[in-house]
Amino acid sequence: MRRQLMLLGIAALALAGCVTAGGGANVPALPLKDVAGKTQYLTDYIGNGKVVVMSFWATWCQPCRQELAILEKLYRKHKEEGLEIVAVNSDGVDGQSEVRSFVMQQGWSFPVLLDTETRVAALYNPRKAMPMMHIFDRQGKVVYSHSTFQPGEAAALKAKVLEILRAE
Repeated sequence: MRRQLMLLGIAALALAGCVTAGGGANVPALPLKDVAGKTQYLTDYIGNGKVVVMSFWATWCQPCRQELAILEKLYRKHKEEGLEIVAVNSDGVDGQSEVRSFVMQQGWSFPVLLDTETRVAALYNPRKAMPMMHIFDRQGKVVYSHSTFQPGEAAALKAKVLEILRAE
């Protein structure tokens, strides 16, 4: 009985860290710092009526840079239609000063979150693929996932994002 109560308590704590986004999708309310040092939550973005592209990246990853450059163009052009890009950096604690200056140098206008404790990666990128992209619909459900990026995939990436954005 004691073991069952302990397991029930653990399950309750795990569920307390999640909120129900529209459509019944569970998105964890994990706190992450952005490059300005402000605390953000995945739930600030996902499940709030926007199509969200979450991309895991690192400063050392050239395909990540290429993918994010394309996502930046899409974001600038389609954010008024409800497109949100959330770049989740996986450089770790030691690389944070480099990440901040790198983001400023790139001129990215979308949110960049720092997953220093790899809690978001554990849920959405457990294999640590770089880049790793998930697209969430307006209700917060993952409707598309893709790992790696090749320059020849740019047109397909744009088409997929726009297809999901306009299907809503």
